[in-house]
Amino acid sequence: MNVSLDAALVQFGFINRGGGAMQKSIRSDYKALLDHEADVRAWWTKVKEDKKRHWHSARAISKNWRASQRAPDEPKRLSPLARERERSRQLQEQLVEANERLKAADGDLYDLLKTGPETIGKVIVDTLRMHPSKIEKLITTLKAELKELKVLTKAARPRGEKGVKQ
Repeated sequence: MNVSLDAALVQFGFINRGGGAMQKSIRSDYKALLDHEADVRAWWTKVKEDKKRHWHSARAISKNWRASQRAPDEPKRLSPLARERERSRQLQEQLVEANERLKAADGDLYDLLKTGPETIGKVIVDTLRMHPSKIEKLITTLKAELKELKVLTKAARPRGEKGVKQ
């Protein structure tokens, strides 16, 4: 807060209802109105009297003047609730699409033979990200299975018959 500006404004009578310095946002509204005084005055003459009676503050006048400057076909900014509803609608659409794809694939979109080991590893890590101990247990299990598979493969192939060339 600029204390000297606040003190000067209070000294010259620019105060809030409590007698203290005005909020920075209200000062900003006043400044915007003063910067565009001619435009605001021209607009004010076109405003209906019943609306003018309700606009007592610089904030109300500034807000309504800025609103009048927007193009009529320009969409209004969505409220936080409207943004949440829109996001929810998008997520529901994604869920419906995913369910349709899953149904079309007979419930199995994940083909271990067509998916690379790096991708499988990333999917597993992403799924178990919050459970590092489960990832470690999976790695230990995979290493044990690999060791057993190598033993079985070695037993199934006699020495010297790794790849029969013709």
